[in-house]
Amino acid sequence: MYINILLPYKEKFSKNKASSVSITVYNNLEHSCYKSKIKIFGQFVDKPMFKENFIGIKKSMNFFKSKNKTIADEMCKIINNSNSSGNIIEIHNRPYLIKNIKSMLKKEHYLTLFFHNDPLEMKGSKTVSERKYLLSNLHKIYCVSKYVKKRFLEGISKENDKNKIMVLYNGVMRKEQKPPKKVKEVIFVGRIVEEKGVQLYVDAVK
Repeated sequence: MYINILLPYKEKFSKNKASSVSITVYNNLEHSCYKSKIKIFGQFVDKPMFKENFIGIKKSMNFFKSKNKTIADEMCKIINNSNSSGNIIEIHNRPYLIKNIKSMLKKEHYLTLFFHNDPLEMKGSKTVSERKYLLSNLHKIYCVSKYVKKRFLEGISKENDKNKIMVLYNGVMRKEQKPPKKVKEVIFVGRIVEEKGVQLYVDAVK
């Protein structure tokens, strides 16, 4: 069994340019006992983290083809060429790729999807019917918070497939050996963009 991880195209799996999804995948890989069985597919970078696990895909010469679909297609080709089955495939934050990936894979595999952001704002999971499709066609759906899970399940009545979705929090390495002395500080962590809620932070500290 192998674990194949598909990153969004915008993610750069390199030490100096990694953003949130890449950092999460890096941290998980660093502590995984399955490291030798993991392959990460993403945008080509010159100096990737875990270069022995990373497969960089260069963008297609077809300017009309989605960059995310290019990476997904190449991943599927490599998996098909291995002639193996029963592998785990992790797709991060790109629900609209699921149908295409399922159609390209020649053998049975375990498809999983990680939501790092609000599913109702993502292509492929905005509508109830799209989310029902995901529940029916994925083996597991992981959400980084209870809020993300709640949003995914909006409008979906009680079904057996609901046990497929679970909350999996991002871990943080503790550098301090003991809890530091508390200081009353309010900080914002994240990109300075609306979807990260920076406007709420600004309003709160005014």
